[in-house]
Parts: sequence; C-alpha cells; structure tokens
Amino acid sequence: MLEHVARELDGANPILALPTNRLAEVARALESLSKLDTELEASRAVVDLCRLLRFEAYALSLTADRVSHLADPAQLAYAAGLHNRGALRERSEEAAGGKRTPHFRLCWTTAQLRRSLRHRLRGHEDVVLGCAISADGRTGLSASVDRTLIVWDLATGEERHRLRGHESRITGCSISADGSTGLSVSDDQTLIVWDLASGGERHRLRI
Repeated sequence: MLEHVARELDGANPILALPTNRLAEVARALESLSKLDTELEASRAVVDLCRLLRFEAYALSLTADRVSHLADPAQLAYAAGLHNRGALRERSEEAAGGKRTPHFRLCWTTAQLRRSLRHRLRGHEDVVLGCAISADGRTGLSASVDRTLIVWDLATGEERHRLRGHESRITGCSISADGSTGLSVSDDQTLIVWDLASGGERHRLRI
C-alpha cells in the first residue's frame, strides 16, 4: 500500500488536487501511516514526500490559485527540486507546461519579507561576512568573523557542519554547483578547500 501511496504522490496529481491549506494536515496523516513499517523503502519515500509537503505548504499557498487554492505546478516543481524528488519535479513540470505557465516564480521579495521568509539561520557568534548557495538550492555556506564556516541544509534550515581551520576572520566563501565542495578565504592569508559532505578539510592553500 505504501508503494502505491509513494507512487501516486510522486505523480503530482493528488498533491495538485488538494487545496494548499490541507497539504500539511494530509502529510501528517500519511506520516503516521508510514510508521507502521519503517524498514520499507516505500515507507521512507512517503516520509520524504510528507516532509516536503509540511515544509513547503506555506510557500505553495502564496502562489496558489486564488479561487480554488490549488497549488501552482511550477511552484511544486521548484519545491520538489529543493527536496531532491526527481519524479515529482518532472510530473509537476509537465503539468506546468500543460497550463502554459512560466516555470520560474519569484521566491523572495523584500516587500513581503514576513510572508516570504523560509528560514532564519542562526549559529555564528560574530558578523557574517560572506555566504554562498549551491545551484540546486539545497546547500548553503556562510563565513564569519568568528573564524568558522557553517554548512546549512536550506530545505530544513538546520546546520549540517561547522567548519574550523582558519586562524583569523573569514572574509568570503564560495560553493560548487553540486554543493559538495566549499572554498574559504581568510585574513590569515590562507584559502581552504572543504569537503562539505563530511565537513573535512581537503587542501590548505597559502597566499
């Protein structure tokens, strides 16, 4: 049964048929069902999909149809990409193409800060001097005067790793497109290449 549920959700149609104000409620109900057998791969898939719906329900409501309150397929495709749900993203993009709507949506606007804010990331003990984001939007990297970098999970807003190695303030950072590699520069006259998956230092380059 769980395999059928996961397959249907990845097909996008059940999600697009629900008003966005019901998505989180449905996700919680399905999550309870998936706990009946946590060893099944289908169960883990359902949990992942429910997490996506709970996290993205509010963002989906902002671009939902004003009459039906149904989710915009283009926005659902974007959310699926953030959560690495390839099948759901493909089906949502197909649905968006059928509606002939743009596949890009404004996801941030300072005029609607409170409504558009997804996460507020806290963790550094001093001023943040630089930040970077991976091309898929899932991984963030921040650099601070406190001599640390933090690797962020942008889907959940949680800290993955805290990177230590510089002896002075870190003035900037960058991240590879796939989010696996980071680079930082510091007033200690070094650059460090980081493995962002493990949080380990790969190379130290002296200027």
